[in-house]
Amino acid sequence: MSKSSKVQVNVCPSLKPIVTKVFGRGVTFNIDADSESPFPYTWEASDKILTVFPENLNDEEKAGLVIIIKEYHNRNLLLLPYKQEQVIEEYIEYSEANPNKDTIEFFTSSIPANDLDALKMSLFMRDEKNKGNDISALKKEIRETFGPRGAYIANLCTAGYFERSFKAAKNKLSIERFKEYYELRVGKEAAAIFVHGGMTILALRDLVKEKIDICQLNGIFKFSIHGFGRANVELIKEYIENYSVDDLDPEIKKEIVYESPLPNVGLEYEITLA
Repeated sequence: MSKSSKVQVNVCPSLKPIVTKVFGRGVTFNIDADSESPFPYTWEASDKILTVFPENLNDEEKAGLVIIIKEYHNRNLLLLPYKQEQVIEEYIEYSEANPNKDTIEFFTSSIPANDLDALKMSLFMRDEKNKGNDISALKKEIRETFGPRGAYIANLCTAGYFERSFKAAKNKLSIERFKEYYELRVGKEAAAIFVHGGMTILALRDLVKEKIDICQLNGIFKFSIHGFGRANVELIKEYIENYSVDDLDPEIKKEIVYESPLPNVGLEYEITLA
């Protein structure tokens, strides 16, 4: 008996073809909330890739999709955060509202496909963060799926770089120049330093020096240092007060861009090479 024939999922008849395919051996199951596809799902038979488009499902089908995803997760076929039921329902709600559609469409075809997927997940994560929900599992999933580059994209997304900086650069630069601009700031991580738990003052000191070298080599004159959470903010302040003027070449100018109070403590310093 095949793996798929053992699966009994109570959903509406229109979703039966999805059930038949999704539990097959070697099938990749994707959910795309941002595609302009007119179909409820697509099936790439040669590569065994099933992609479902929630925006093209009716209410009964969306409820059925939640059931399918839960069963998929329960069979250890899908890595979802530990509060999988809540996250699934949040994602379905998010996909219906699609609050970041304009941002995703703006960068489609302008950044690498894998980066765009990381950005999509990061925008959802940011939306969850803004609602006050726990995003630790989503952050972990982004890192596991997209690696360090994806994790850096998530940090940039949370800090608003795509809307605040990258969109303006794309409007101003040619296609090729924007690719260079983007790769320097994302691929080489020249846009910013994100202080994280476990980072020491000496590690931050070395990272700032490294970032200055990268900027000098590539004609970049400023970058930012970000911290979220009390410990990370205190580490940045300690660095600025005690180490930011020591043996740096060139000299730097530092300016607070924003500082937010409790409960969502955050700090951003802009560092300009003199």
